[in-house]
Amino acid sequence: MLEYSPWKIEQHAFEPQSEVTTDEQLAFSNGYISQYAFFEEQYSGARKVGTFVESIMRADNSQPLEIPNPTNISLRLGDERLDLNHWQVESFYRCLHKGETCLERQFTATSPHGYTIEVSSLRCLNVKNPHFLNLTYSVRFVNYEGITASRRITTPS
Repeated sequence: MLEYSPWKIEQHAFEPQSEVTTDEQLAFSNGYISQYAFFEEQYSGARKVGTFVESIMRADNSQPLEIPNPTNISLRLGDERLDLNHWQVESFYRCLHKGETCLERQFTATSPHGYTIEVSSLRCLNVKNPHFLNLTYSVRFVNYEGITASRRITTPS
């Protein structure tokens, strides 16, 4: 269930059966790019993923906008890949900050093998420079040690 106020829409519990509808209801835009409120990491349940660019005719024939679509974060603990559809979600908070064109998300989840993580993300569509999507993503391992971190960056071909 979502809570509405003039400047934000909040979700205080993870409801997989409502994920498609919630992704649509928390969609946000900077006037050029619009995105559904999909998760940045793998999610095997039903969801609504989409990034849309407003049709803009440019007189100077400049390059088209590059479309940011952060759906490829792969988070693993040992041989387990984070998937909220299969992990036990202990706490969950998602908030659309309407005036800031930002989507905030925080959750704590436990893997099938009993490892717990805390994830926090903030995804903002930049209003001053509509070419940019700002994404802050942090992970805290509660009861898992010996992890090595790696980051893979892909660019459009």
